[in-house]
Amino acid sequence: MEDDENPSSRAAWALESLYGRIAPRVFGHAARMLDGEVTFSRVMALFHLYRLGPRSIADLAAAAFLSPTAASRMVDGLVAAGLVSRRESPTDRRRKEVALTPEGGAVIKGLRAETAAALLEVLAPAPSEVAADLAGALTRVAEVLPDALGD
Repeated sequence: MEDDENPSSRAAWALESLYGRIAPRVFGHAARMLDGEVTFSRVMALFHLYRLGPRSIADLAAAAFLSPTAASRMVDGLVAAGLVSRRESPTDRRRKEVALTPEGGAVIKGLRAETAAALLEVLAPAPSEVAADLAGALTRVAEVLPDALGD
């Protein structure tokens, strides 16, 4: 619930409002880029690999909030789509490592570009001083918050 007295709450609701304006465009683009097979879990796994490099299926399961079995099936689909590769770990033959392929990296770069374009479209009507204030505030916030991916 929105709390007008709490600055963090006001900021959260303001960000939620922006998110609500860009999400339909970004997810529509993601669905086209992933051939209609866009799911939150797939996008989370691809971003996780993009940010942190090759990971085990167990790591991807945790990042995407999936069971190991569901994560393994998700990876099967991503491999079939050519977005990730799976290989034996060079340090532990029992472990499989999953990595982005160049195609998977291109998808993530495309999603990031689409997100930035959607945000720019939403923010375009704002006066330049408001946009500058927002950029400064978001930069300061990003500097003090932990990274959601743990890197």
